[in-house]
Amino acid sequence: FEAELSADAFQLMGMAERGYLPKIFQKRSRYGTPTTGIIVGTMVIIMFGCADFGQLLELLNANYAVSLLMEYAAFIKLRLFRKELERPYRIPLPDWAAVLIAVPPCLATIAIILISNWYVYIFTFGAIICGIFFFKVGDIAKRKGWFEYEVKTRGYAMPPMDDSSSGVETFDPLSSDVVNHEGEWEYREDNRIT
Repeated sequence: FEAELSADAFQLMGMAERGYLPKIFQKRSRYGTPTTGIIVGTMVIIMFGCADFGQLLELLNANYAVSLLMEYAAFIKLRLFRKELERPYRIPLPDWAAVLIAVPPCLATIAIILISNWYVYIFTFGAIICGIFFFKVGDIAKRKGWFEYEVKTRGYAMPPMDDSSSGVETFDPLSSDVVNHEGEWEYREDNRIT
């Protein structure tokens, strides 16, 4: 429970740092925890806390299956149409084989969705519609200035790869370049994640 709450809160904070959510989601407590993300996550957990565990498990699995289908679709689209993008790792297969390895998990994921109950279909469809709605509202809010958005650039989108022959340093997730100044968190200015 605690790990899920923390992961979701930091994901909301990361989305705010990239400009996808309002700046309020970037706010951290004096301990470095994403305050707004924790509050929103707790509210969602309380709302779903009254559901039957079996139904809740089925709803969450179906929504996760839909997100997996979106990830597979993104993998295929990027692999076929955006070959020039820099990636931390590229599957060493030809394009047709990379697409082919995505077919069995896609079929299994679709099968899981098909054997679900009617309320799962309604909930999943509602979640997709809400996601599209909130995306459009967020876009309108950015253009009209309803909320303050700020993009924090922190260097690489992904940590640098460890390649001693190229002179790139190893990524160390335990090293900290985050500094707390009166409750505000800043990142080092050398434009790289360490």
